[in-house]
Amino acid sequence: MDMQEIDFDPIVENKRQPAMKRTRTCVEKRSVFDDLFEESGADSFPELEGLREFVYRGSPNDESARSMKEEGRNGNPAGKKKATYYLSEKVLVELFDAKAKIRILVPPSLKSKVSMSRIVDYAVGAILEEFNSAGRRSDLFQQIIEDDKRS
Repeated sequence: MDMQEIDFDPIVENKRQPAMKRTRTCVEKRSVFDDLFEESGADSFPELEGLREFVYRGSPNDESARSMKEEGRNGNPAGKKKATYYLSEKVLVELFDAKAKIRILVPPSLKSKVSMSRIVDYAVGAILEEFNSAGRRSDLFQQIIEDDKRS
C-alpha cells in the first residue's frame, strides 16, 4: 500500500492557518461481492457445495425440472395466468360475500379450496359460455348495451 502526502488546509474560527502536511493511507476498496467472482479452490467454501448442487441440479430435459418450471414461482399451475382488472365496489362486496357463504356451505375438507380466484374463474367462465351460446341475447351483451345507453 502506498502512502501519499496530502496538503491539509483547515479553516478554524474563520482564520486561515498555515498549510500543514498530513499523511493518509490509501486503502484499497473492495466490494463484498469480490470474493464471489474471484476464482477460488473448491475447498475454500465447502458449505457452498450444497448450494451449487441445488442451483445446478436437473437439466432442461429432466422431467422434475420441467414440472417445477411449469408450476411457476408461486406454485400456480401452468395453465393459469395472473390478471388484474378493476371491479365496482358493489361487485367486490358481493364477491367477498359469496366467498363467505360458499365456505359455510361446503364440507370442512373443501374450505381451503374456496378462493376468490376460483370463484372469479368459474363466474367468468359461466358468463362467457352463455355469451358464446346466446350471442346478442346473452345477459353479458344486454348489460353492456344498457350500460352504454345510460352513459
